[in-house]
Amino acid sequence: MKNQTAHMNNQSLGRTLRLVMQTQRITKPDIAVQLGVSLPTASQNVRLLMEHGLLAYDGTAESTGGRKAQTVVPVPEARVALGLDITANQVRGVLVNLQGAELASFTHTLAFSNTDGYFAELSEKTQMFLQSNRIEKARLLGTGISIPGVLSADGRMLVRSHVLQVEHLPTAAFFDHLWGACAICNDAKAAAIAELWQWNDLGTAAYLSLSESVGGALVIDNRIYEGAHCRGGEFGHMTLVPDGRRCYCGQYGCLDAYCNATVLAGQAESLAAFFGALEEGEPACVRVWHRYAEHLAMAINSIVTMLDCPVILGGLVGAQMSRNLLQELLQRVQERATFEIQENQLLLCRHRHNTAAVGGALQLVHSFLQTGYQTLFETERVTNSRRL
Repeated sequence: MKNQTAHMNNQSLGRTLRLVMQTQRITKPDIAVQLGVSLPTASQNVRLLMEHGLLAYDGTAESTGGRKAQTVVPVPEARVALGLDITANQVRGVLVNLQGAELASFTHTLAFSNTDGYFAELSEKTQMFLQSNRIEKARLLGTGISIPGVLSADGRMLVRSHVLQVEHLPTAAFFDHLWGACAICNDAKAAAIAELWQWNDLGTAAYLSLSESVGGALVIDNRIYEGAHCRGGEFGHMTLVPDGRRCYCGQYGCLDAYCNATVLAGQAESLAAFFGALEEGEPACVRVWHRYAEHLAMAINSIVTMLDCPVILGGLVGAQMSRNLLQELLQRVQERATFEIQENQLLLCRHRHNTAAVGGALQLVHSFLQTGYQTLFETERVTNSRRL
């Protein structure tokens, strides 16, 4: 009975923390009402969370006839998480707080290699970043890594990464050189996590990451669908053109071969320069965009037909697209569609900066807000790094 009561108290405590983080400002009576708990329970939860610096008082609410209630506010910087986006030639890092806001970032040129020297340099650069931002170990939730490749279901193995040119690399190679708890996921799924954070209730949607490779994620009931082998949402390897262009995966005609960002960026000095020239009507860029958009419309139509849900365009291309280009693309999809497709079924991403790195960090924030806060109130703290 005692254990059951403790479990219920932990659930109530976590719900209190999440509610205050979401509402920004709330009174204890309102906490009690919204969570369906007694006022003494709400007060106790607030007190415990304040003792650990996660909540604070900030003024009083308007009186309804009795004593004015004190308002409770979150302290988002009480804990932070580090996100790392690992690519072939650089590492991008961000610090986010408990509300998912980006506090600081860095980008370093660092060519990946499966060597002790690489992992030592990665560790050195991240520690210098944390120290320069005065982040103590006790305040850091851990490090979330975004990586281009296929991971094992338990996250212990990078099964294959074409970008990094490695196979069967234990993820402990990264974890053992980083501070605190660690989490790791595919870069497109990390971007989808960051995107999901921007929506109050996305429900079910397909996130299509259009970057140097094409990936994605399927969101079902506001959760990333991993699939039986941790390959859910790999839209980039749908066959778009039978016996078409060769894809890096070895097959022919994959969506990736027709809609990765380099198809556009190769026509100008950069992807941003391409979209600038496209806006100005430069004929060569217009022709390339039309071919690209036609292939992309075919893929979107297939996804919508199969899943009957909104498709969010993200990645480097999604971040550059304008509303006008989105409308043009929607029209192409509608012309191909068997069933009626509404405007709200094709969306541009809301998160456009450091997306995969932020998503990596949010793995730790989400875990903390769901269950990790419990460790704050255990009598014995776990000193070994946890692997999420």
